[in-house]
Amino acid sequence: MPPKPTKLSETERDILIACRALERDIEKIPDPPKEDFWGREDLREEREFGPRYAPSRWFNGGIPLSNRRRVRFLRAVHRLCAAGLLVGTHGEGGRLSHLKLTPEGMAALGSRAKKT
Repeated sequence: MPPKPTKLSETERDILIACRALERDIEKIPDPPKEDFWGREDLREEREFGPRYAPSRWFNGGIPLSNRRRVRFLRAVHRLCAAGLLVGTHGEGGRLSHLKLTPEGMAALGSRAKKT
């Protein structure tokens, strides 16, 4: 049985689109030199777990978001994870650190999700 279509809010759709764009950007980054241990480690983490979740960078050009907008994005992320459209990775302190699209998340974006 095919999965039922997912009705996404504008905020949820924005998150999926931003995550997809950042994942594609990460794919294009060349490996840092071998002597750059931390650069290599950061890139490995983003390739494995998806882009580092930073809502002010993703949606506001690096300018801090108001608490209202920050919480709106975080709640939408939790809904997307619960729906199986994203996988969230949490750091040692339990804070959300990375997001990665699932195949279902790509499918929820529809035909625009196909790689060109």
